[in-house]
Amino acid sequence: MKITITGRKVSLRDNFKERVEKKLKKFSRMFGEDASASVTVTVEKRRQTVEVTIRTADGMVYRSEQTAPEMNDALDEVVNALGRQIRKNKCKLEKKIRCLEDETEAILMERIRDRANAERYDRMIQKREEEIAAAKKQIEELQNISAVLRDRQTKLKRDISMIDDILAEGAMTEAHLRMLVEKIYVQETDGKLSLDIQIKAPFRTHLDVYENGTLTERYGALDFDWDRLARLLYGDGLVG
Repeated sequence: MKITITGRKVSLRDNFKERVEKKLKKFSRMFGEDASASVTVTVEKRRQTVEVTIRTADGMVYRSEQTAPEMNDALDEVVNALGRQIRKNKCKLEKKIRCLEDETEAILMERIRDRANAERYDRMIQKREEEIAAAKKQIEELQNISAVLRDRQTKLKRDISMIDDILAEGAMTEAHLRMLVEKIYVQETDGKLSLDIQIKAPFRTHLDVYENGTLTERYGALDFDWDRLARLLYGDGLVG
C-alpha cells in the first residue's frame, strides 16, 4: 500500500513518519499493494490533528480524523476509528451475503417454474454467486487483520508481565533488555556521551542529562503511559 504523509504548519520528524508506516502496515497487509493511504497532520496551537484516508483497489474508502494534544495520541485514535469502520463494514458484508443467498434461492425456484428462460436465470445466479465470493474474500481479509492484532495484544500483555517481574525483583537481566529495547544509540561529543534508548513499548519520551554520574537536567514525562497502553489492550482497537 502506497502511503503519502503530509504536514501542514509542521515539519514532521522521521520517527513519526516511521510510526505512521508501522501503524498502517497492518492495513497494507489486508488491502494489498494496490491500495493507497493519505496521511495529513495539522498543528494549530496545542491542537494536533491527524487525518487518514485509505482507498482500496475495489473502491472502498475508509477515513478518520482525530485531534489530540499529542500527535502520537491523535494517530492512535485515528487507527482505532478506522478499525471500527472496518468491523462495521464486515457486518454489512455478512448481511449482504445473506441477502444474496436468499435472492439466489428465489431465482432457482423461479428457474424451475420458467424453464424457457433458464439461461437468463443462470446469468442472474452467476452474478450473485460472484458477488457472494467477493464479499466472502473481503471478510476473510478482515479476519486476517484481526488475527494479527490479537497476536500484537498478546505480545503487549507479555511485556507488561515482564515489567511487573522486573519491578518485583528489583533488577533487569540481559534477557529483559533484549525484549524491551529496540535500539541503543551512543554518541560522544566534546568528551560527553549521548545515550539514546528506543523502547519496544508505549513509554513517554523523556531525556535525562547526567554529569559525572549526577542527574543535572530532566525533560519530559517519566511515567509509564498507562492510558495509551490501556487503549491498545482494551480500548477501541481493531480486534473484532
